[in-house]
Amino acid sequence: MKIKTVISFIVFFMFFLVIAYFQPIFFSDEPKEEQINLNDMTQKKQESDHLATTGGALYIGKESLPNKSWAREADEVKVKKGKISLVELSEKEAPLTPFQLGQTLGEIGEKINFKTNISLRLKGKLYNLELSDGEMNYSPVVKFKNGAFAILNFSKQNGKLTSVIYLSVEELVQLKRYMIIEVEK
Repeated sequence: MKIKTVISFIVFFMFFLVIAYFQPIFFSDEPKEEQINLNDMTQKKQESDHLATTGGALYIGKESLPNKSWAREADEVKVKKGKISLVELSEKEAPLTPFQLGQTLGEIGEKINFKTNISLRLKGKLYNLELSDGEMNYSPVVKFKNGAFAILNFSKQNGKLTSVIYLSVEELVQLKRYMIIEVEK
């Protein structure tokens, strides 16, 4: 009788240890990370090469910002040869149209086609910008009709848009943030 009791105790003890071990795996309080396959998303939509020029993209290539209050909303403004070449915005009041801080990649992806390969022409040379899966999930690039680009920065913790960097093709190439291949000279 004692041996049966000891064996029963060991079996129940092992059973509860297994349950206690697997409980955090199956019943986690943390939200599951939303992974979005942008390649599937872009195939479902009709392709459009460029976005309408709005937000900070309007000022790339211009000689000045519209007013001083707008300049205060910018985290960084870079001017080259008397023209604005980069504007970084991360304030709620900043003109980020068509984007909004706090949006997820999925929400923006419903309206915009993201591409993994973007062709660039700079000083007579053709370049091909290639984005990795990680770059597509956390810092995709979009092109505007006026030739400006935007890098959308998403938080790795919550997947929400934290800032937008509007920049010229020269700044994008010089930034060396993405793999850029010279196609033709």
